[in-house]
Amino acid sequence: MSLNVFIASSTSSVIKIFGSENDRKIKSVATTVEKINSFDKDFTLSSFIDGAEYAYGFILSAFWEGNCKTLGNHLSRDVLGEFEGVINDMKGAGQTFDNVLNDIEKIELNDASINGTMAEITIKFNSHMTVVIKNKDGSVAHGDPEKVLSVVDIWTFCRDVARGDPNWTLVATSNE
Repeated sequence: MSLNVFIASSTSSVIKIFGSENDRKIKSVATTVEKINSFDKDFTLSSFIDGAEYAYGFILSAFWEGNCKTLGNHLSRDVLGEFEGVINDMKGAGQTFDNVLNDIEKIELNDASINGTMAEITIKFNSHMTVVIKNKDGSVAHGDPEKVLSVVDIWTFCRDVARGDPNWTLVATSNE
């Protein structure tokens, strides 16, 4: 179950919208945000969500372009290895992505935790994409360039909040 919260501009304003069953989870997220703020006074969930939305599009574009160098700056070794494997398989088959991220319909905070100074935040992205794989000659190998699909991705970002670097690293991906 995802955590349904309203993200306000202040870290003290994590407000429950749906269901009392999320009370403990909301308190846990609020506590995590407070702990992150004890290290990084500038952190807010709203700015994190904005950054995660940008990262989602940026990372997908780099992946679809086969740009491993760019991906290496934003992904953990494990996630980078998975992405590189797909990129290399596609290159070996003489194929390329011709995907388009049409929009991000909804972004949900699924989880947030901190262990020592290592913080993790998991986001669920509901988006619409055109997903097409093309052969070397430009013919469509998979997908339909006229069809827009609903896609649900769950991404976990991690950061050592004691370090001065405000950038988060993508450490896990899955989809529904």
